[in-house]
Amino acid sequence: MRVRTDVYSLADVTAEELRWARQPWQRWPCLRDEDVGPKELARLGEVLGVGVFNDVLGGFSFLAGESQESPWVVALPERLARRLVEVADDEIMSAAVDWSEALDREIAPPADHLATYLRGMVDFLAKHDGPYVLYVTLDT
Repeated sequence: MRVRTDVYSLADVTAEELRWARQPWQRWPCLRDEDVGPKELARLGEVLGVGVFNDVLGGFSFLAGESQESPWVVALPERLARRLVEVADDEIMSAAVDWSEALDREIAPPADHLATYLRGMVDFLAKHDGPYVLYVTLDT
C-alpha cells in the first residue's frame, strides 16, 4: 500500500469539494508527493522550531473524510505553514539534513529528497493563499 499526501490551498475550494473531486490535482494547484504526512511534517515543525512533536502533530485535524476510506482532507497547522513560508533558501539543505535525522524511520528519505520537497512546499505556500490542507490517499 502506498500513501500519497498532496498539499492544497483551500482558497478556491472547500474541504468537502476537494475530498469528493475526482483527480483534484487536475482542477486545483497542489504540491504532489508521497510519504510526507502529518507525522513527518510534525517532525519538520519540531526541527524548524515551531514546537515539540506532539504539539505540532496535535495541530493537524480532519476536515473531511473521517470514514475508513480515503481520501482524507487534513488541516495543515497555521503556525507550521507560517514558519515554512519563512524558510530561506540557505536554510533548506541544513533543515532537510536535520529533518532526515529526526524522522522515526529505519530508512528515512535522503536529505536531498527532503530538501527538494521542502523547497517545493516553501514555493507552493508562498504562491497560494491559505488555509492549507493535506489530501491523503491510499493506493493499493
